[in-house]
Amino acid sequence: MDDADKNSELRAAKEAVRAGRYAEADRLLDQAAHAGADPLQISNIGRDLRLARLSHEQSVTASIWMGFILGLIGYLILSTRQPVGWGPSVWYMLTFLAIPGITGLLVGWRHAGQRSMKHAFVDGAKAGAYSMACYAGFNLILLFNHLQKDETQLGDEFFAAAITTIMFSLLAGAITGVASVLASRILPKGASA
Repeated sequence: MDDADKNSELRAAKEAVRAGRYAEADRLLDQAAHAGADPLQISNIGRDLRLARLSHEQSVTASIWMGFILGLIGYLILSTRQPVGWGPSVWYMLTFLAIPGITGLLVGWRHAGQRSMKHAFVDGAKAGAYSMACYAGFNLILLFNHLQKDETQLGDEFFAAAITTIMFSLLAGAITGVASVLASRILPKGASA
């Protein structure tokens, strides 16, 4: 392979790193190394690739944390501001559709187009499930404190609370994950671009 081909692979690898196509950059660097390209240039591009991956993962982690915090804020507002006229249907829509949906939109928008559907779903589901777990768990603890203490049923109450928290968290996580996938596919690139 001549020097022009080696340099074109190195240029293509640099471009792939810049565009966030990390697997392609890995493949191009391997090809350039097997073709005998300059080891110093391969090392420099490899370092840039590692830094880009680290930055991307930090951005994803920040997105999940931001979604978690947004969900907690939404649930905090919901738990303190419930007008008397709201029926259970409004509360259910806000709890299981509006807050997880908005949380998922934020998480998906932050790394739109840069994550696979599976990863976008998991990222959104983490943020939604964790915030719902905190909300449901905290509300159940408050509820237990206001109930009369019956020590004979403490184990049953704890089991019921744990199952309720898990089920609510899974439902909210699934809705947040779907919203994250939709946002990452439909919305323009977000803050991590």
